[in-house]
Parts: sequence; C-alpha cells; structure tokens
Amino acid sequence: YGFKIRHNHTTKISGFTFQDTSWGLLLGRAPFVEISDCVFNNNHQGIASNLDKNLTISNSLFINNDIGYYEYYYGDDCLIKNCTFNNTDDIIYNPGYGTFAELHIFNSILNGGVAGLDGDGNNPVYLNYSLYDDGNLGTNVHDVIGNILGNPLFTDSGSDNYKLQSNSPCID
Repeated sequence: YGFKIRHNHTTKISGFTFQDTSWGLLLGRAPFVEISDCVFNNNHQGIASNLDKNLTISNSLFINNDIGYYEYYYGDDCLIKNCTFNNTDDIIYNPGYGTFAELHIFNSILNGGVAGLDGDGNNPVYLNYSLYDDGNLGTNVHDVIGNILGNPLFTDSGSDNYKLQSNSPCID
C-alpha cells in the first residue's frame, strides 16, 4: 500500500502524491475521510475504500491507474468534486452487503481511457456538470444535469500538464 487508514480514524489528507503502488490509498472503516489536492499516478487502484461513513474527494488528479476509485464491501454516501480522471480505466462504486449509498460526482473530468463508471442496483452514481467520454456510463449511472462530452483540452497531458486551455469546454 502507499498509505492505509485503519478503523475509527477521522482523517483529512491533502497535498500527497501516491505513485507506483498496488493500492495508492487504502481506506479502512473510518468514520469520515476527506481527500483533497492529491495525485494518484500509476497505481493498480488509486483509492480503494470500504468505509462505513462518508468520503469526500476534491481537487485531485487520477492518472494512469487501472482503477481510479473503488468502493467495496461497505460504504456510505460519497462525493467526488473538481477531480480529473485521465487514462484511468474504471471508477467502481459497489459497496455491497445490502448497503444503500450514493456517489455524487460534480465538476469533474472523466476522460482519456475511463472505460467505465459503474454503480450497482442499490448504489447509484449521479454525474453533474462533468465531462465524460461517450459510451462510458455503466450500470446505474445517471447523467443528471450540465454534463458534456468531448475533449477537455488539457494544455499537454502527455507531459502531465493537466491545466485547461482557455478555450476548454470545461471552463464556464
């Protein structure tokens, strides 16, 4: 693991890079975790979580991961906002064990190889004001409002520059 948070710890993580690991960040059953301004690069799973409580991920970059974010085992409502997922194959939201929880994604970019965004029967994913690749919304994913398809127009993603060009459709 790059980093593991165990039971019963409310945690805020900000400004870290998790790179070249099996699981960049493994979240155990903590009551609340807030992740911001982090980079998850070239991991099998950027974030793997089996939280019993809320998770908020904001202003973070997920690049070249097999799975960007994976919620499994248990879970509660989660929020992803202002994040970029590029050349990351999947976001899987599947808490299981009869859990009823929701993943809300706002103002985020899911581009360049995000092969699937998936919820399951009890655990929907709601996508709002985000950019995604056409055909990549999977099971129980709802395109709610303000979403767009297309190229986000990064400055130079090949050189890991994910700033948006001034004419990007992601800028209001």
